[in-house]
Amino acid sequence: MSPLLAPAAATSSRRATCSIRASPPIGTEKFDQSIEDFKQAKDLDPTLMNARLYLATAYATQYIPGAPSEENIRMGEAAIKEFQDVLSVDPNNISAIDGIGSILFNMGWDAVYGVPSLRNRRPIT
Repeated sequence: MSPLLAPAAATSSRRATCSIRASPPIGTEKFDQSIEDFKQAKDLDPTLMNARLYLATAYATQYIPGAPSEENIRMGEAAIKEFQDVLSVDPNNISAIDGIGSILFNMGWDAVYGVPSLRNRRPIT
């Protein structure tokens, strides 16, 4: 192999390996490893939308609505950031729109934007 092609081939091979390893996690014990794999796949190929969406979804899945711990809030904020990153590249990405809507709802508007939560409001009659 040409020395000029070797780095590109190695990067392509590493990107493929991360993409294969970075599959949706099954079971909570695999989330940490999956998150790391998705991050690595995203770093190696920022155009890989599935890795970005899976990363955001993994963060969102780890978020527990109503739990006040700092780690939990960081998970929710990380999910929002990753979904926003997808939307900055593809503003019409339905999966990202749905994902960010879901995490914002689960976090409550007050937790994210400092406005009253709409979830526990009495309907206007």
